Amino acid sequence: MLTFELEDAGFTPVNTEDKADAILSGKVTARVTKARRRLGFIRANVVARGKQADSIGHCGRLADLENKGDLFDGTARAFLKELKAKYPSANTVIVVHEAGPVASTKFTEQLGKSILESGFTEARGIADLEVRIQLASADLDVKRHRISVELEMSRVGGRFLSSFEGGAGSWDEFDGITPEWCQPLFETERYNEGKAEFYRVAPRFLRVMRRALGQDKTVNLPHY
Repeated sequence: MLTFELEDAGFTPVNTEDKADAILSGKVTARVTKARRRLGFIRANVVARGKQADSIGHCGRLADLENKGDLFDGTARAFLKELKAKYPSANTVIVVHEAGPVASTKFTEQLGKSILESGFTEARGIADLEVRIQLASADLDVKRHRISVELEMSRVGGRFLSSFEGGAGSWDEFDGITPEWCQPLFETERYNEGKAEFYRVAPRFLRVMRRALGQDKTVNLPHY
């Protein structure tokens, strides 16, 4: 990957030191650990104008097992906005929060306000939609990837020019089955930003190289 980045930036990788203006060396270290994370999600049964309409789900938050935070903080608002998008002609709603495997103080506190913010009016008798909700959670197996990079540049003969060291990215890879409606959650930038960070390392170091080398362009990579 680094060789391609060098060429794209106008540098010329060479395979011997005597042809080079500078020597670039370094290493990329990858570490994978196993962990478990907890996912909160909603199961909902929707009745539209007295007729069974749909059984749907919605993902809450994802957290480490030792995290004591509420998995459903902010989830009521997101779920009801999604429900309104699915049933745009529905104006009134009754939401019945049934007892389920998981309880959430935040979800209960935020439900009433979230109904209004989503564009529904909360009804007491007959409504366009009646939604019965249960909260649940699942523990997921995770492979946690951590990448670190160390790069150093010196002149032929050993004079040090510049270096870069640090974390280049981290991301979680989920093993096993997750609720199907949660798949988009794992495809968002929020969970893939670690992968993107890895590919931003080379451009950052190339900027350092340009400042250090000036007009010089040939670089020896020991493993080129």
